[in-house]
Amino acid sequence: MEALGIRAILFDFDGTLAILNIDFGEMREAVKEVGAEFGIPASFLDQKYILEAIDAAVSSMNGGGDRADEFYRAAHQSILDIELTAARKSGLISGTVELFEWLRSRHIRTGIVTRNCRQAVDLIGGKALLPDAILTRNDVTRVKPDPLHLTQALGELAVTPEASLMVGDHPMDMVAGRAAGMRSVGVLTGDSTEQRLIEGGADYVIPSVANLTGLLTGENLL
Repeated sequence: MEALGIRAILFDFDGTLAILNIDFGEMREAVKEVGAEFGIPASFLDQKYILEAIDAAVSSMNGGGDRADEFYRAAHQSILDIELTAARKSGLISGTVELFEWLRSRHIRTGIVTRNCRQAVDLIGGKALLPDAILTRNDVTRVKPDPLHLTQALGELAVTPEASLMVGDHPMDMVAGRAAGMRSVGVLTGDSTEQRLIEGGADYVIPSVANLTGLLTGENLL
């Protein structure tokens, strides 16, 4: 079975395996407020993902130093507070546990790759899925959509990109998967439409991870 195709699957977490409860608008406003305390204009978040915007702001603060470090810590604390509050109200998407059991029974390795923090993944129940690898933003130097996040996970699983799938609910997951040389599957349990996922590079789009077994067998990917 494995010789025919997929030997590992990487999953995004929020919106893919777990109910998406994070209010990213609230998160942006919280980070803007922190930036204002340090004299950073709100525009520093324009057209950037939040984590990358923080890094760019730090780089612009006169070459770093104590004040830049203080801003970095405060901004990340504001993110962490929102993530953990959301995690306490979240849970795993229906069918997720059964999917991971099915994959284990077929010796398909699994990994979670998320921009969320390790504490939130643990709170929601990521460990209960018994994945072979979990790489949160706390575990890597560069996060999605940088493909390094995915290739580092594949390295831990000892599987090539060609024999792997990336599954996620956001176009960035599709972009990262394609950049890493993987086929990608979009799920509609987050905020993204089928069209946005396809534009991001999705090879397949399914309603939820619960439909992944049907895709894998129906498309002869195993």
